[in-house]
Amino acid sequence: MSHTNTSKNFQELLSLYPCVKGNYCEVVQGACPYDKEVNKCPKGSIVKRNVIKMCDSGIFQKEGCSFEYSKLFSIYENMNATYGIMIDHLKQKDETIESAKEALKEYENGNYSFQLVGVSQGETAEEYIECYYQLKKMGYSNIAVGGLLKKRQNSGRYVSVRSEQLLRDTLSRMKSENPKDWLFALGCYHPKRHDFFSQIGVFGSDYKGWIFNYDIGRRKGTDPPNEGKKKLHRRRFKQTREYLQEIYKIIQATSSNCK
Repeated sequence: MSHTNTSKNFQELLSLYPCVKGNYCEVVQGACPYDKEVNKCPKGSIVKRNVIKMCDSGIFQKEGCSFEYSKLFSIYENMNATYGIMIDHLKQKDETIESAKEALKEYENGNYSFQLVGVSQGETAEEYIECYYQLKKMGYSNIAVGGLLKKRQNSGRYVSVRSEQLLRDTLSRMKSENPKDWLFALGCYHPKRHDFFSQIGVFGSDYKGWIFNYDIGRRKGTDPPNEGKKKLHRRRFKQTREYLQEIYKIIQATSSNCK
């Protein structure tokens, strides 16, 4: 999952993935023998089929979002997104609904290949539910739930769930009343919620909070002395991989229990 405030170089790399711009490909462990046509590459095709690229506007990033929908959607298209998320307004049901109307109008008038995702917002579970059903009435078949996070104190980052009960009540009701609907929980994945998400049947959820919790180098000036940038990068890469491996173990255990 990415957003539109990333660099043009990153956007290009994401659009190409699992192919690369350089001569060395991690998938085939060497130079590409298929002239970078991923559909001719057996291994690359497997990766492509199993990777979903989801993009949002970056509205809750520090830079915010200043794009009109036509520009935003063209960036989603250039990033080769599978799903593109509309611009929502934190805790603001009515403003989010108006934005959803604009997004749908642009999407239907354009020739976009990504699937548009509406976002439900609200202050309470009832407002979330009302927004959700209004989105469905408009014609949205892919809906995410946003605004479930709060800012960390003295920070601009939304990485903490504002109410565990609100999260569970809202998502449970949406899925119990609409068990076949596609539903995404924005920003609030955590291993402790994995079983809950799996049980109620959400499509997926993302989480970036762990990025800001490295074992070392969390804040400026806290890196170990004489720690070179390359060595620090390797340490952080290792921790990221270990975190993901733990998630894979949970997924495998969940899959085994479902058999």
